[in-house]
Amino acid sequence: MTADRIQAAPSAGDPFSAFERTPALLAACQALQPTQLPNDRDRDRDRMFAAFSATYDADPADPSMADDLAKFCDGWQAAQAAGELPACDVLPLRMLDRAGAVSVARMREAFEKSIRDTPALQQHTKLDAAATGNVFSHYVDPRTDVLWLGFALGMRAAARLAAQDAQKPGSTLNVLASVLHDHITGNQAAWIEWQHGAGAEAAMKWIQNGLAGPGHIPDEDAPYGREPQAWFDANQSNPLPQCFCGRPSNIGWMAQGFCSQAHYEKAHKEQQRPTDMRQPAEEQR
Repeated sequence: MTADRIQAAPSAGDPFSAFERTPALLAACQALQPTQLPNDRDRDRDRMFAAFSATYDADPADPSMADDLAKFCDGWQAAQAAGELPACDVLPLRMLDRAGAVSVARMREAFEKSIRDTPALQQHTKLDAAATGNVFSHYVDPRTDVLWLGFALGMRAAARLAAQDAQKPGSTLNVLASVLHDHITGNQAAWIEWQHGAGAEAAMKWIQNGLAGPGHIPDEDAPYGREPQAWFDANQSNPLPQCFCGRPSNIGWMAQGFCSQAHYEKAHKEQQRPTDMRQPAEEQR
């Protein structure tokens, strides 16, 4: 099923009819003839659509989807005409494990936890499960099974949406990867300058040639000086906290916002001074 979702409007007095459906499924429903649509209670209609959603395993963009749904509706109507109640063990109301999708066991664990954590739902649901070959099949209680199907479909759709969002440049994962790359490269610049001994520009050239780092330090780099790490912080990395002197904070002291060990120690002494002044007074008491 498609990952795009909309929510069906709940019917009056029925908190379980508002489970998630897909636009493709609803579009297919609109293509049906009036005689093919169920005309019984909202709960039965929702159960039928949930059953179709759970078992449909084809491309939702396939034009044959409407035909498949029509056949499904015909079978539903025939069962009603024959006076047969569409019980859960008759209709194939099953969520199956599929490659790349959230497992049924994981979804069921989350579903039952949400029921236990919501007193308003506990009095309307029964978590007695049926199994086929020692594998979970469905919930015996029809209303609980409808709620389960809606929950599971929504959970799988949410997982697909999250996977799609992770591929976007501005996703949280990619932004954190960019920040981590900046910090690692900045630390490399500081370490190379310390070990290389040939000056800042030589260290930066080494990075440019070997690590695709920030590269050459231009002459007009004031007020940051010619240290590779400071230049990198100011020009190549994401914005970092400024030190009190106006320079960008050193990677090693990013959380504190200091450009160097010396300025960190200076600020630390300033912070300790009020404490040092209080100690003699406390000792005199």
